[in-house]
Amino acid sequence: MWECEYAREPLDYRLLWLRLLKKIWILPVAALVGLIVIGGSYYMSKLCFGHGRTYQTDSLFYIDFAEDSAGNTYDYHNRYTWGEIVTTDFFTDMVYEELGGAVSKEEIRKSSYATVESDVRYVTIRATNRDKELSFKIERALEKAVVAFGEEKKEFNSITLAKHDDDSWDASNIRLKTAFILGAVVGAFCSLIWWIVSAVADTSVYIPATLEKRYKVPAIGAVSMPEYKSNAEILLKEYEKVYLVPADGKTDISKVDLYKECVRCSNPVEDTTEIGRLKGAECVVVAVKAGAHNGKRLERTLEELRRIGADVRAFVLTDEDAKLIKRYYKK
Repeated sequence: MWECEYAREPLDYRLLWLRLLKKIWILPVAALVGLIVIGGSYYMSKLCFGHGRTYQTDSLFYIDFAEDSAGNTYDYHNRYTWGEIVTTDFFTDMVYEELGGAVSKEEIRKSSYATVESDVRYVTIRATNRDKELSFKIERALEKAVVAFGEEKKEFNSITLAKHDDDSWDASNIRLKTAFILGAVVGAFCSLIWWIVSAVADTSVYIPATLEKRYKVPAIGAVSMPEYKSNAEILLKEYEKVYLVPADGKTDISKVDLYKECVRCSNPVEDTTEIGRLKGAECVVVAVKAGAHNGKRLERTLEELRRIGADVRAFVLTDEDAKLIKRYYKK
């Protein structure tokens, strides 16, 4: 009589690993999907629907402040002051003329920025624009305007250029490469976790040994196994009448050969007319389709057979993956 220890069945790591290898193609596909979904979403949000890339060019100026009649320097120009000054008409008009009117004054104002760090003698003038070349041109025009501003205002003896960028650089902090790599990693990782969880929760049978461990009933084996015929002759030789029952409606028993005359039956759960024929049967062989996610359906069939007093003496695995079984038992 069979008994089920499915809840206490140890995890077969070798079988799990071999099944994972057969599905290894899922990882690159999932990685590609993650790359497209996450990386593509990031790309669309930043470059298509966002502000896109922003290019920046900086210039650093040294200020030589003048003194008033009392001998005090005019050093009241702070970050806020310079931020306002650089967008005044003096700067905007000069840059506009320097660029030959190719850029609107409004865009020049939006692109111009100034800041002062800890030392008020040094001011950073910055041009930012989505057009890399235009950012550079605006900054070069701003440099001339700053020098001219220093010459015009009494608060400065002079304003001189200390250093400047030789080219505009990307200041948008858009990390497409990182987003695409992250998407691929997340996709592969999620697919791996999903596969492991589904594999552990899978009640399917893939090798005959699982039937023996789970239900404590001998397994004749699978047709592709060389010992199948000998097992069938030995396990069933003492019984005069053998009933062959499918675990569920998906299991085809028409081609199952027990090397002994047998009565082929339908599943008693799905076809209740078979209950009368199987009642009290001394030898029942249950055929189980491999990898059919039918573990619970098989248990229900076994429960019904026990309920009507039919003794399950052996299992047969059908539609098996011969390569998987061969690799499982390989050294």
